[in-house]
Amino acid sequence: MGKLIVTVLMILGGVGFVVTRLISGALSRQSTKAAINAIKKNPSKAQAIAASLDIPYVNKKDFSKDQFEKLKADVLSSANKGDYKILHVAPYSEDHLLVFTLILFVDYDINISGKASDTQKVAYHNFVVRLDPEEGLQVLSTIYSDVTEKFQKEGFVTALGL
Repeated sequence: MGKLIVTVLMILGGVGFVVTRLISGALSRQSTKAAINAIKKNPSKAQAIAASLDIPYVNKKDFSKDQFEKLKADVLSSANKGDYKILHVAPYSEDHLLVFTLILFVDYDINISGKASDTQKVAYHNFVVRLDPEEGLQVLSTIYSDVTEKFQKEGFVTALGL
């Protein structure tokens, strides 16, 4: 009887974890979609959204205006950068881009049956790519919540060729 209770609790815990993850993913997708739609209706909203992205993932002091213009043109004309799908790019000043991205990845996690296995996941990340007169080129985002997210954000910087 005790083993049955433990098994049932483990399954319920696994299912609860998966459901929580699915809800979190749906909220992230909806939030990203709403932000993109708001910017399309009113481009000035990009700056307000970008203000929350304040953790630097790269600082390149020796980055010229010409290099930035090439990077900007590349990002604006690309559907993908490495493993990242570019969902939307919102230039909100001459030297600032707000970039909405999506990445598909496999993670070893709890599946719907409560067992650990490779699980397909989706993550949405937003970045500011800007050329600052004093700091040079910066790529900014939010602080990462775990190592997977840290590597994903650093991966976007690498995909940009930085």
